[in-house]
Amino acid sequence: PFLRFRTAATILKAAIKGLVEGGAIVPDAVPVPDPNLRSVEMVTAVTYHMFDFLRQSLTREHATTAAALLTIRVLEPSGIFPPGQLELLLATKPPHPGAQAAAPVEWVSEGAWAWVQALSSVPALSHVAREIESASDRWNHWVHHPTPEAVDPPGPAARGSPLEKVLLIRALRPDRTLEALNRLVSTYLGAAFAVPTTLPLMALYKLTRPTVALVILTRGEVDVMGPLAAVLQPAGYSIEDGSLSIHVLGQGQEEEVEEAIERQMHRGGGVLLL
Repeated sequence: PFLRFRTAATILKAAIKGLVEGGAIVPDAVPVPDPNLRSVEMVTAVTYHMFDFLRQSLTREHATTAAALLTIRVLEPSGIFPPGQLELLLATKPPHPGAQAAAPVEWVSEGAWAWVQALSSVPALSHVAREIESASDRWNHWVHHPTPEAVDPPGPAARGSPLEKVLLIRALRPDRTLEALNRLVSTYLGAAFAVPTTLPLMALYKLTRPTVALVILTRGEVDVMGPLAAVLQPAGYSIEDGSLSIHVLGQGQEEEVEEAIERQMHRGGGVLLL
């Protein structure tokens, strides 16, 4: 319960700060010319700060997915996203696998072609399968572009909606689906809701407390000491004066690490566990 209270209090403080800075709450009680506009601004500010707080504890993949789901939920009542397209976006495998045929070009895999055929249910993309065969070179060039989500696809597909372009990317370049979703979020909710390539380390550091640790998960040989030093040194943490201790986790290190954490909690220092 205590941790839930701390989390709720943090969210509330961030939301109020955003409302004041955004003008949705006027400290001096200045008359508001358009109460409806203020309501929209207030909802937007609260939504953003809630999302911004939550995404800081998510991996980039999960944060992007959460942002996309938030976009869909916010705009679903407006009818911008056709239900059939949403169902196709959320599908885990191509519908109607029995209708699948071999890809007519060698550069499209069997799995990708199954998704291309599924796009026939989307009027704006129903021609894609035929075009890939008739204009193979143009489509091959677009599919193998380093960032296909940032350039228009060939033919009429270039006039498709942001969601239709996500479906197209998911079919032919699934490795760029997250980037396409980010562009979808940015288009409809604004760049602030799009997930950055990396979250600023300083912003994460400011959320830490003696009872709230900062955990960094890395892949492969990633140097974390450089970025951490840039944050910790200006904040007054130093190995030399004992305000920062570094420990390599491993068998038999539990007691030493626990003692270091207890010691630094009392003196206001930091413990870096590798």
